[in-house]
Amino acid sequence: MAVVPDPDVLELDEAPSLAGLYARAASPLSRRGGGGGERALPTQRLKLRDVELDRDHVAAYADACGFTLRDALPVTYLHMLAFPLQIKVMSGDDFPFALLGMVHLRQHIEAVRPVTADEPVDVEVWLEDLRPHAKGSQFTVRSQVTTSGEVVWDGTSTYLARHSQDEEPPAEEHAADAVDVAGLPLTAEWRLEGDLGRRYGKVSGDVNPIHMSGISAKAFGFPKAIAHGMWTMARALAALEGRLPDSADIDVAFKTPLFIPGRVTYATRAVGDGWEFGVRNDRNGKPHLAGVVIERG
Repeated sequence: MAVVPDPDVLELDEAPSLAGLYARAASPLSRRGGGGGERALPTQRLKLRDVELDRDHVAAYADACGFTLRDALPVTYLHMLAFPLQIKVMSGDDFPFALLGMVHLRQHIEAVRPVTADEPVDVEVWLEDLRPHAKGSQFTVRSQVTTSGEVVWDGTSTYLARHSQDEEPPAEEHAADAVDVAGLPLTAEWRLEGDLGRRYGKVSGDVNPIHMSGISAKAFGFPKAIAHGMWTMARALAALEGRLPDSADIDVAFKTPLFIPGRVTYATRAVGDGWEFGVRNDRNGKPHLAGVVIERG
């Protein structure tokens, strides 16, 4: 029996070009979004089938984020495969907000089992759960990775679109919100070079101007370039490598921008069947990131 395609799923032949999508979003001709009126998220899903992984690229990503090279992919690597699809769906004409200026609030990953570089994967992305936030609207981008029909990795990215907001935001509580970053024992100190955003952007494809240089970041209201949130998350998890469970729920909240160049402190604590971790400003102790890893039952 022939398989009938799902009309709400658009299957792509290849991953979109992030550089092209960002250029389109930065163009003066681009619809800026963020205005009034009724807002709704696009319902169409994007999908890539049989994505074959490049071992050299996996090695470059591992090196950029501090992971050792192993048979299993770094737990954050699959997010990078989904990210071009995320940006494509958020740069379409039916997306109600401006892409540039979007704030990544949190990231949740359900790592069902380790995935190796010799496993072709299917990647599917969609938007859901548009809701009010004190500073605008927030929504989630779901990214699901399957191999041979089995879900092996599920990511939920929560984004904020800034605009005036009169609605009362819902009360929310996530695992990372309970982490006392200031109270975690110091584990390491990291010095972040000024070209970090460009180096990570080269391997990840994420060339958002706010990460590339101080000059381009200032065009969007930031005093200096900002480290990618997903690099900070990956670096924090790489520092726990060898102690992470094979099957884990990982929840991270991005607290304050991490400006580069700069110095930060990294702190961890073992808790039950997992870890709490955080990245702090080395001068004032303010948290840049709070996270928790819990072994899946």
